[in-house]
Amino acid sequence: KSNIGHLDTAAGVVSLIKTVLAVRHGEMPPTLGFERPNPAINFDASPFVVCNQLTAWPNIEGRRRAAVNSLGVGGTNAHVIVEQAPYAPRGGQSRLGSVMLTLSARQPEALDQACATLSSWLQENPEISLGDVAHTLWAGRRRFEHNRLIAARSREDAIAALADPRRSMSQTRLDQASGAVFLFPGGGAQHHRMAADLYAKDATVRASIDEGLSYLPAEAAREIRTAWFDDIAEGNAPIFLKPSVQLPAILILEVAIARLWMSAGVKPTALIGHSMGENAAACIAGVFDFKDAVRLVRYRGDLFDAIPKGGMLSVPLAADDLRAVLPDTLDVASLNAPGLSVVSGSDDDLELFAATLASQDIASSRVPIDIAAHSRMLEGILPPWEAFLRTLKLHPPKLSIVSNLTGDWLTAEQAMDPTYWYGN
Repeated sequence: KSNIGHLDTAAGVVSLIKTVLAVRHGEMPPTLGFERPNPAINFDASPFVVCNQLTAWPNIEGRRRAAVNSLGVGGTNAHVIVEQAPYAPRGGQSRLGSVMLTLSARQPEALDQACATLSSWLQENPEISLGDVAHTLWAGRRRFEHNRLIAARSREDAIAALADPRRSMSQTRLDQASGAVFLFPGGGAQHHRMAADLYAKDATVRASIDEGLSYLPAEAAREIRTAWFDDIAEGNAPIFLKPSVQLPAILILEVAIARLWMSAGVKPTALIGHSMGENAAACIAGVFDFKDAVRLVRYRGDLFDAIPKGGMLSVPLAADDLRAVLPDTLDVASLNAPGLSVVSGSDDDLELFAATLASQDIASSRVPIDIAAHSRMLEGILPPWEAFLRTLKLHPPKLSIVSNLTGDWLTAEQAMDPTYWYGN
């Protein structure tokens, strides 16, 4: 009371806070206003001492301990013993060398303030581990309606990321979320050294990638590994555009990352894959085993390698609007969203169409793949492709899959029918 005053019902909790701080810092605060003891109390004959100045905690063996006694006039009494926390070494970053900072607020604007506050705090407290900060933000804070995620490799990187809106992902909480859905991209999603850090530092991912490559002939596996992870001279970089190289790498990585999430307890309630990404979804759902899935996309890539080069163009137009301006030499390859489509065909025809769109202020972009997938240019490879599919052992899916072809749930009959995958 001498330090703070009589706080009535809050006196007990304030005393607890004061005691915790004293135990933590190893210093006992003075009892303010003390001048002389009550003559009726024989302090010399007792173990008690009035602390009249800030006093260092005596050196003792073991941990510091203190007690808080809170007596209520109505007879409700509480006595709490506080013990010094065991020593724990400062946590590092994470086993992957990076951390995820999670911020939460009731309003979107408050997330910006939270970023600024955390950035300032990190600058003012350089001795605190960034890994500990990330753990506390995740495990020790309530989640509100609006959340923001920021990945950072170091304290300096975290401070920079907190000030850069492009480095964060914000989202609104779903009150009735039905579970995680895994989305697997198709050809064109690859890039040199994708997931190289994961491969180097995570045993689960490394084991899955090595397993996937082991299902290929040694020379093919070596070619893919070189294009994927090795330092490549600038003139050799396009090797990752080769379908027989990029498609197996994409599928193997997708399976590896899906396994990583599932090993961390994130179990998908549904799967969806874009183009050949549906093969990865089918693998995770148990339609194909991993070996057959790798063989399937490698053979698909080999067939693609054998036909004239072409390409794909992403166009921000709805299906009907696209068909109204699409030349007869090109095909609609996919409808990715209500206002986003992909066309496929020869490079020359794609370049002409892109120029036509640009003249109408419509910005299109090439998909990084050297094949006119989902177009008439593939008709010559369809018979051997169907023959290969008929050699695979197919199973009913153990997880729900949204079909590329129908936009509806993939049925067991479709999943076990080679002609479904022929049309995929």
